[in-house]
Amino acid sequence: HGEHINGCDIGGTSVTTFRSICVGPVGHWVQANMAKYETPTLILHGTDDRRTLPARTKLLFERMSAADKELVLCEGLLHNDILDGGPRCVEENRQNHERIAAWLTKRAS
Repeated sequence: HGEHINGCDIGGTSVTTFRSICVGPVGHWVQANMAKYETPTLILHGTDDRRTLPARTKLLFERMSAADKELVLCEGLLHNDILDGGPRCVEENRQNHERIAAWLTKRAS
């Protein structure tokens, strides 16, 4: 089991992620309101992200009550690779940009 602070398991989670999810006004809002979060949401997360573990993102995603929500796990990508991962991620970046554009276009029409 990981380390717990303010009731949050922070094992493997960066300090920045911990602060945004567990402490302060934003963290308290997230904890209190994820079950009421109904805004359409698209989340892209790299499976090799070591700053914010995919499991943490999955947990927040599962707690959202939004009917229109999508979680895309991008195989092998790190934290900053999703949209601009450099030469090794050109194809994945193109696909992710297209995925975001299609998601937004569908909801804007």
